[in-house]
Amino acid sequence: NKPGVKIYYNYNQRKEFIDALRIVNETVLYTQVDETIKTIDFDILVVGPDQTHEGFQRAFNWCKEHNKEVVVLERTPGISSTQLREGNK
Repeated sequence: NKPGVKIYYNYNQRKEFIDALRIVNETVLYTQVDETIKTIDFDILVVGPDQTHEGFQRAFNWCKEHNKEVVVLERTPGISSTQLREGNK
C-alpha cells in the first residue's frame, strides 16, 4: 500500500508469483496487518526489513503473545524494486 508509487506488477500478479513458491502455502493481502493476522491461521509471519511501522510493531507483539514466529527476510543483493518499477535492469 504505497500511494503514488508505480507498481511493476499488480497485486494479483505478485500474489500469483509468491503462491507459486513451494515453500509458501498462501499469501494474504492486507491493509491493517495487526488486525488481519488475528483472522488467519499461520505459523510464520515473514516481513521485509522496512516493515517496521506501528501496525507491524503491534503485529509482532501479537505474534509473540500467540507463539507465532516472525522472520525478517532481507533484501536480495543487486535487486532494486525501484529499478524494477522504473523498468530499468
